[in-house]
Amino acid sequence: MKNIFALSWIIFTGFAVGEVTVSVAGLQVVGDGYQGKEEGENAELRAFNWSEGTQVSLLFKSEGKGIVKIDEEATKLTVFKTDQGTNFLKAKSRFSRGSFHFDLPRTSEDKKALITTLATSAFPKQGAKEIQLEGEVLLMLASQSELKKSEKVALEIGEKLVVGEESFELSQMGKSSWGGYPLEITLKSGVDHESFKAFRFFDGEGKEIASEQSGNSSFGRLGKRTYSVTYRLKSKPTHLVLGLDAWSDLEEVQVPFSFKLGVGL
Repeated sequence: MKNIFALSWIIFTGFAVGEVTVSVAGLQVVGDGYQGKEEGENAELRAFNWSEGTQVSLLFKSEGKGIVKIDEEATKLTVFKTDQGTNFLKAKSRFSRGSFHFDLPRTSEDKKALITTLATSAFPKQGAKEIQLEGEVLLMLASQSELKKSEKVALEIGEKLVVGEESFELSQMGKSSWGGYPLEITLKSGVDHESFKAFRFFDGEGKEIASEQSGNSSFGRLGKRTYSVTYRLKSKPTHLVLGLDAWSDLEEVQVPFSFKLGVGL
C-alpha cells in the first residue's frame, strides 16, 4: 500500500470560483489491522497508527481576500464513492452523525490558504481503482478588520464582556500552568472565535495586555453550538476589557469541487 500516497496516481482537475481555487492535497487509506487478545500498548496494530478508513485532504487557496474559515456544517457532499461500489456516504462516522467528518482545518498565517481533511470510516475494497468525490464547501473570506471594545468589567467568573451584538462569559479563570503567565481565562459564547481576526485584552485603564491563545472547544450542532476559547495573559488586572478585531468585509463563497482519485491498489 506504499503507493497510496503518490500524488502522481491522483487524477483531478482543479476548481476555481472567482479568486479561490481548490485541489487535492493528499489521500490516506487504512485497512483492517490486527486486534490481539492480550492487553498492552501493541495489542492493536494498524497502518500508520491510524484508525481504519479513508481520508482526502483538500487545499483551498485565495488570490484575493484572506480565507477566514470553512463552514463545515454547510459543506455538502453529493458523491463520495469508489468505482467498485463502496459508497462512503452510507458509512457511519465515529465523530459525527453523518457519514463523514472533518479533521481540524488549518489556515496559513497569511490567510491565503486553508487545508482540511474529509474522513470516513469506510475504505475501498480490494481492486478499487478510483475514488470519486463531488460536493460544495462554504468558505468565509475577508481582508479588512475593525477593532471594537467592550466596557470594562470586574475580573470575576460569570461576568459578561459584550462587544457589539456578541456576549462572552468569563467561564473559567486561574493561573496558567505553563509559560509563567499569571492569568489564564476562558470565554464562552455562541460565536466561533475564528469569526474574528483577533481577540485583544486591555486593563481598566485601557493598556493592552500581551496574550496568546492556549485552547478552544465547541459542542452542540447546527445553530445551537457553544464555543469556548482560552487565553493566557501577561498580567492580572482588577478589571478587564475585551477587544475584538472584527472582520468588516466578511463574505461567503460557495466553492464546488469534483475529483477522481486513483488509489493505486
